[in-house]
Amino acid sequence: MNFDFDFFLVELQLTTSLNGMQRSFLTIGQSIVFVETKAGCNQVANTLNAVGYNCAALHSDLEAHERDALMRAFREGACKVLITTNVLARGVDVNNVCMVVNYDMPTSKDLSTGMFVPDCQSYLHRIGRTGRFGRKGTAINLVQDMRSKQILAAIENHFLPGREMIQQAAADDIEGLCELIQIE
Repeated sequence: MNFDFDFFLVELQLTTSLNGMQRSFLTIGQSIVFVETKAGCNQVANTLNAVGYNCAALHSDLEAHERDALMRAFREGACKVLITTNVLARGVDVNNVCMVVNYDMPTSKDLSTGMFVPDCQSYLHRIGRTGRFGRKGTAINLVQDMRSKQILAAIENHFLPGREMIQQAAADDIEGLCELIQIE
């Protein structure tokens, strides 16, 4: 499998890191932040909007005309950061998306065990929203505990068994992360 992306794992305290990232690079080009739940989507969008950033929450609780209006604003660049669930993981192409952030690692429920397991296909579709149209993309994976690290490791092993594709970066070194991503 050929990936034209940079992948990063960032360990963080979830309450402050997205705000710091937003100040540094989420608004360079356009970014999509994937969260697991509709409530989480609203919470992250409200937190960022409360500190002065223009972002929108898109999920399945919105009416079709509301989702269409948000997507139009995002495509036109009026909104730089879109917070969403997997509802946007497939079939959406936006030219200027240069970064995808996995705020929550994608999981799905294994019907035979009832346990949540890594969802490799959703991960692939999520990161596929960037690096399109011949451009290089960046995927940032935020991890906050051992479980999210294990999910990310399983996804990495699924796509590139025995090879490392994810670079680690410290959450408190946003400048270093920007340097790794090659943002000036």
